Order: sequence, then C-alpha cells, then structure tokens
Amino acid sequence: MTGVVPFTKIPGYFRRADIFASASKTEVHPMVGIEAMASGLPIVALDSVGYRDIVERGKTGLIAQENLNDFASKIVELVSNKEKFERMKKNSSISSRKYSIAATSKNMLATYQRAQQLINGLEQDSKND
Repeated sequence: MTGVVPFTKIPGYFRRADIFASASKTEVHPMVGIEAMASGLPIVALDSVGYRDIVERGKTGLIAQENLNDFASKIVELVSNKEKFERMKKNSSISSRKYSIAATSKNMLATYQRAQQLINGLEQDSKND
C-alpha cells in the first residue's frame, strides 16, 4: 500500500498486521511506530535514532542491526515464539500510553516549570551578588 490513508482508516490497517517492521534509519520521532504500538503491534526496527528511543528491547519489540540477515531473523524470532509475541503485543499497547497527548503535555508543562524555576533561581542569585 502506498499513498495517503485517511486517518480514520489507519487503525484498521494496523489490526490486519501481526507486527510492525521498519527499516527506516531517519525517523527522529517515529509517529507511525507509536501508532503501531498503540494498536498492540510489537516492533522490529533497525537500530536507529527514534526507534531506539521508543522500542524497549525484548519488551515492546526487537532492534536489529543494519543488515538483512539480522533484520529478517528478528522478524522470524518474533513470529515464531507465540509467548514472546503475545507479551510484546500487550507491552506495546501499554507502553504507547506515555506518548499520548495528555502524557506528553504533562511532561512538557513540567519541563517548562523546571526551566522557569531555574530562571527564577538565576535571577535571585544575580540580585544577591
């Protein structure tokens, strides 16, 4: 499948899949991987920025080295081990929640509040000098 898929149809496509495999090396923030996890799909991805950040190795998916044999063997490992596959499906869905709008908004607000506290502390220190 190629081309634009209406947002409302994306969950249906994920439901038809058993795993989500990505050979991308340029996904800084792999939204499609997070969407796959939210749909309960374990991930097999190359060891790259982005996927390295969202995939918890052995828990929500597997990370492969940048070669075809390792990538293919990780896929086979996942689909041939029903217990591991089912555990990773469950874990992926749970882990994806930390990327929800509510969770990321809360984290961003906390970051801004810490920055403001640091600024206030620096301003106070400069007044005391």
